[in-house]
Amino acid sequence: MLRMIRRLFSRQSARGGEVRIINQGNQARPVWQEIPGEWFVWEVVISVPFLDASRHINVREASARQLAVRWRARQVGQHGCRFMHLLDSHVNLTHAAKGRGSSLRMRHVELKTNATLLASRMRDVNCYTRSDRNPADAASRDKRRWASDRDLRKKAASALRQSKDATAPLRRPGL
Repeated sequence: MLRMIRRLFSRQSARGGEVRIINQGNQARPVWQEIPGEWFVWEVVISVPFLDASRHINVREASARQLAVRWRARQVGQHGCRFMHLLDSHVNLTHAAKGRGSSLRMRHVELKTNATLLASRMRDVNCYTRSDRNPADAASRDKRRWASDRDLRKKAASALRQSKDATAPLRRPGL
């Protein structure tokens, strides 16, 4: 496993932020080649729903990457390390590889991610995988679990509102 990861890291582009070519070949232009998620053993370490559905999908995926980077940065043993991150969005891959982009909506997310990477001295190596094979998306595909969580959040919010209404002081007219 370690040899495979070292080989993938050695196949980084000249910019150093992404793995584009796995196979040795004469390609005029490097293209994104898929890194199958089945090559690795995965486990869910953090899973949160996107509460703001009005945000664009690319911004939400960039926020998910930022959340993963922040989770790693909280572990002191990860500081100063390189890690591989599988992404299924070409937009997010290019933003992550360059560390910048023209989208104003994504820029603030990317700046926060880059600040976290700099402060923790970590390097992320981004690889492409297809959406249907992305292990990070598996948790979001469990619609029944998200529906039950949503129902629990609604009940808790309703109970909180009712308790606030019950404890609110009564106002006398004219005051």
